[in-house]
Amino acid sequence: MTLADFPALLGCQAGEPWSVHVSWSTVPPKDWVTARNQLKPGDLRLLLSVNRSGWHAELAPHDDSFRVQWRDSGISVESQQLRYRKLLPWPALASPADTPTLVTQLATLLDRNFVRHANLEGALAAQLLVPGFDDAALRRWLAPSADAWGVFD
Repeated sequence: MTLADFPALLGCQAGEPWSVHVSWSTVPPKDWVTARNQLKPGDLRLLLSVNRSGWHAELAPHDDSFRVQWRDSGISVESQQLRYRKLLPWPALASPADTPTLVTQLATLLDRNFVRHANLEGALAAQLLVPGFDDAALRRWLAPSADAWGVFD
């Protein structure tokens, strides 16, 4: 899959420029905005950002004790803790299309449950709000990790 094909994976038409950000979390997505001061240190959020020129995914807990980034060039891990830098076998992510599967792998690796909801933002997300949008492609893509999706501005 090329980056130009990514909008179709969501059931969208890409204009110029386009971008989409999809996040998964161990707490309801709105909590990262409306209840940020009530989050626990270990509450996790995975954010996938994709646009025509590139992509990256980033996993970090609320306390920023570690940060894992996936790009087409590989994985980078930032942490003071040896466990996160060297001991955990972080799964690879070859393509942004594989991110919903990555969410399930991370849940197993970290023994944490992600809420089965994906939050979408960015230019492509606006297309999802059009009345009558057929979300079948989006739901198929999200199926391994989410039963529901939403759009926050």
